Parts: sequence; C-alpha cells; structure tokens
Amino acid sequence: LLAVGGAHLGVCLGDVAGNGMPAALLMSALQAAVRASATIDMSPAALCERVRRVIVPSLAGGRFVTFFYCTIDTASKRIRYCNAGHNPAILVRADGRTLRLDKGGPALSRLFSGTPFQDGDEELCDGDRIVLFTDGVSEARDAGGHDYGEDQLERTIAPTRPAPAREPLP
Repeated sequence: LLAVGGAHLGVCLGDVAGNGMPAALLMSALQAAVRASATIDMSPAALCERVRRVIVPSLAGGRFVTFFYCTIDTASKRIRYCNAGHNPAILVRADGRTLRLDKGGPALSRLFSGTPFQDGDEELCDGDRIVLFTDGVSEARDAGGHDYGEDQLERTIAPTRPAPAREPLP
C-alpha cells in the first residue's frame, strides 16, 4: 500500500518465478522500482513499463516477474489498474457479482519486453472489495491433488461480501 498523493492509494502485488536468494533480490528490486516510480500522475500502465525497464535487465535464465498495480482514488471511487501477467485481482461487487481485473499486458520478462501495457478502469461502489492473490492460492492442492483454482476462489469470496475485511473467510 502506497500513498501516491491526494486521495490516491497505490496497491501492488508481485510474484517472482523461482525461489531462494536470486528471487528475493529480484523482489527487492521490484519493490524499490515501484516505490521510486509511483506518483499520482503516473498511470498504472506507465508504471508497469518503467518497472519493466528497471527489472528486465536483471532477469536471467528464463526468469520472469508477474505484477499487478492499481491506484484507488478514494474521492471519486475509481480503481485504475494494470495487470502484468499476474493472476487477475477479483473485484467483488456489493451485490455479489465478480469481475476479474485482467487488462494490462504480459509478465515482466525479456521475451515480451516490447509488448505495450494498457490500463483498466472501474468504478467502485460502497461495499465492493478487491481481492489480490498469487498462484500460491489458486494452485494450492487438496488431498486428492486437485488445484483450488481461481473459479473456486471466486465462489468462496463472493458470498462473504457483507463481512468486515478483518473477518476470516469460512
């Protein structure tokens, strides 16, 4: 969560392919690039492009980073976002409908370094929720070896909309 100016909050989530020290260093570089770049005047797509220019030279051996960034204007109740190859955030409307925030572009990688990003924009209403998650949730497996999946995540979070955010899911 970043205060980017005025009534705007920045929210981001990233995931680095791989693990260990190399992945931790990439995540640290991603965090630094976001903090150094996020301003009220920069669109999420422009921020993703700037972060890509910083991160991609550090990627080796087929590594990539998925990333979701949005700004929430608390005054006008709008979310503007860009999804760079990450699991789409889920906007849960107050009436229980869900919308996947999937506009954006590819993951941050050498392979797709020339593909442009685009912004998505949605109006927010009282009672709406935004759920960000990584593939650690959607790819979790049950005892039978079946993935939890994004569809099951949607079915789990949609009916919990009236509950306070601090209340645990059923």
